[in-house]
Amino acid sequence: MNKNDLTKIVRLLLVDSSLLDEQSKLDTKDNLFELGMDSIEIIKLIYQIEMNFGIQLSPEDMSYDNLYSVNQLYRLINRLKKQI
Repeated sequence: MNKNDLTKIVRLLLVDSSLLDEQSKLDTKDNLFELGMDSIEIIKLIYQIEMNFGIQLSPEDMSYDNLYSVNQLYRLINRLKKQI
């Protein structure tokens, strides 16, 4: 999986949660919290990341700095995959 796959996962979650219009683009730098993601969407996103990327996030990994954009999520995923 790559950054485009992650962007699709995040975009689909935002569309399903009515936080992003189906025709809208998601930039990898967009702040997901400013788009309206709350704790429920974050839990869904973490689940999707863990299932699709074969990693497990620890509570320490679930910080704002790691979760606020696709770019930050991708950096986190790459770091965790290197530890496997």
